[in-house]
Amino acid sequence: MRASRSVAAAIVAAVVLLAPASPAAAAPAEKQSYTRLTVTTPEGKALPKTPRAPKSDKEKRRITPETPQRAKLRTDYLATLEDRVQATDFVNMTECWGAFGAGLGGQVTLNHFTWCSLGYLTIEDVLCSNGSCKVQGSIVFRLSVQGMGHQGSHSTDDRKTRVWVLLDEPVVTGAPRMDRRLKLNGTCSSSTAGTSCDVTEDGDTATLTQWMLAGSTYFTFVLPAGNVDGADRIAYGDFMIKANILDNPIGYESWIMGPESGFRCDSSSKVSYYGCVYPDVIEQFWLKATPDVAQEAAHVWRAQNQPNTTLPLPMAGKSIPGSRNSGSPLERLTDETTKKANNDKSRRFCQRYWGRGYSQNNTKQCDEYPFQSTWQGSSIGGDGTSHFSVDVIDTSHNRVGGEHLNKFYNERRIIEQDKFYVDVLTADGKPYGRTDAFPTGPITPIEYPQCENSALPEIEEVETKAAPQDLFNNYAENTPDGWTGATPPTPSRCPTADACGSSRTPSWGRSTRTAHDRRARGSSTAHSSSRTVTASPRSRAAPRPHPPRSCHPPRRTTGTGRATGCSPTWAASRSSRSCTTSIDGSASAPGTGNSTGTSSPPSRSTTSPSRNASTSCRPRRGWPGAPPCSKPAGAATDTPTSMVYPTPPSTRRCASPGSRGAT
Repeated sequence: MRASRSVAAAIVAAVVLLAPASPAAAAPAEKQSYTRLTVTTPEGKALPKTPRAPKSDKEKRRITPETPQRAKLRTDYLATLEDRVQATDFVNMTECWGAFGAGLGGQVTLNHFTWCSLGYLTIEDVLCSNGSCKVQGSIVFRLSVQGMGHQGSHSTDDRKTRVWVLLDEPVVTGAPRMDRRLKLNGTCSSSTAGTSCDVTEDGDTATLTQWMLAGSTYFTFVLPAGNVDGADRIAYGDFMIKANILDNPIGYESWIMGPESGFRCDSSSKVSYYGCVYPDVIEQFWLKATPDVAQEAAHVWRAQNQPNTTLPLPMAGKSIPGSRNSGSPLERLTDETTKKANNDKSRRFCQRYWGRGYSQNNTKQCDEYPFQSTWQGSSIGGDGTSHFSVDVIDTSHNRVGGEHLNKFYNERRIIEQDKFYVDVLTADGKPYGRTDAFPTGPITPIEYPQCENSALPEIEEVETKAAPQDLFNNYAENTPDGWTGATPPTPSRCPTADACGSSRTPSWGRSTRTAHDRRARGSSTAHSSSRTVTASPRSRAAPRPHPPRSCHPPRRTTGTGRATGCSPTWAASRSSRSCTTSIDGSASAPGTGNSTGTSSPPSRSTTSPSRNASTSCRPRRGWPGAPPCSKPAGAATDTPTSMVYPTPPSTRRCASPGSRGAT
């Protein structure tokens, strides 16, 4: 067919050359027709008619910014779609149509395996006569393009992407020539040194009538590893699709642009096999709170939504990244040494708060969020403690959670420094909320052995503006021992007076008096079952003392693993930094030492002790008894913020039954 056309053209040319010249032949033709093509957005904006210059590899690594609201809309929409990780021989273009609002279009990358473009292709027959041109007829197609990433196998041919083009919803105006033939063909290039991009399946050519009846075709672009440097053999490719009418006298054409960031192919050993993705997007990891991973899901949710109730306790407010609402995604980390550093730091905090035996014969593990396999992990993510959370959960829950994360990495081709969000869903895929999370550790008040003792301190002259919670948080953050019980309370709320028998919220007092001294003054308040905190009428703010390093909190665990000591316990005997009662009941304020070992009323000295004197207030590890300290009436028991910390006694041990005072 191509040879016969060449012969006919040669004969026509010869006849023209042999014909005599005439003025009419020399004059320009009075009429001329051609076909004009235009690709526009749904809003009517015309796209460039010339090929676009590709970006550099460095530019393609930058992800287009996305607001948290937009990220939520996109990922919520993706949750309704069927998951696909391979380039297929069919296309469900509704995935792209649903990504845009009514009457809207443009380009969007939904995830690593779906890129969409929506616009219009207008084909017009134009007749020009005497310098004036007029459209004789036109046909307008909806132009839908979908790029498919691919999760392949150990073959260089699997480093590919498939692009589908669909022309539908034609609108015919006037009388266009329907026998004109429209050709769609693709071009591909690579900005990465050491490789080149090839087109292995290159569209179709058909009449406008045929495009109206069955208007779809596809292209396959292959980007082999070649001689690309790097362990992951990463290469970036760009594609465009040219639309033109054959035998058009003017040669009018238009371009259908691919994504500005192109597509990315890799041969990374950190994910399964070879493949290609569309990288200009933040991926989404959904963690469903199924029964086998419920504790992991609850921990992640608390870390993201209630960070200040998690451990380690912060110096100030915590800000933990990873959720869509935070706008701060996680980034995958593949270096084993750095991952171990993250895990080591997290385990140190688990040991600090739960004790060295937190694993309970390997039935428990230290869970960390952000995950150790991210650049936002506990060690590499920062020097402080405000950016991560640790919790001790069942070993099986931690293991299954890790399996889900690794599956996500593999299936979505999340390689080094790829960004992703983490969000928790219920087991049936619904939004996870406060009522779905549950606390770990003890969720009932901690009870202590009871003994009546005349040397129990009474906190007086309470300053209403003091901040015990901040003080305790600072102490727990900066003291190496910190909480060392076996199963600590999850929350970080410090004791309230309501929890220990008073109607006022106590802060660290300025001085203490013993129960013996109180009775001597005629007080009718018994101290056998609860501690009384007397609020001072003063209103000036008390200073915010920091406990000396030599005054560590007591710690003790029972055989059941329940903690019998709380981190803020140093405060009762360290009020205003003047140690007025020693651990064995003797006065230890400067200048008031009692060598007999019997209790005596402490002085109301408000001066700070000397370095040597401060050592006499060191609480002994494992103090055996304290008055009961329960939650206030009506306090919630089902949320991690309901735990209160008791105030410790200042005695070394309880008296024998029937006796009073310390021995």
